[in-house]
Amino acid sequence: MDMMEYYRFFVDIWKFFRKYYPRIGTEQDYGDCTEELTVLTKRHGESTFVLKISCLVLDEVDRIWKERTNETKL
Repeated sequence: MDMMEYYRFFVDIWKFFRKYYPRIGTEQDYGDCTEELTVLTKRHGESTFVLKISCLVLDEVDRIWKERTNETKL
């Protein structure tokens, strides 16, 4: 990857995070999220770097959703 490819990936992964961060985390949200992330990683070549960062971002979104769910149960 050259610098512009890294830049485009980081912009796309930021837009992805920004889009899914405020959601509640329903099954539909999770399905949409994983489907979109699959498309995003394919668009960026599915390199080890892209896959690792994408997985970390997905884990963080999932953690946030679970945390919010636990807060509403209290």
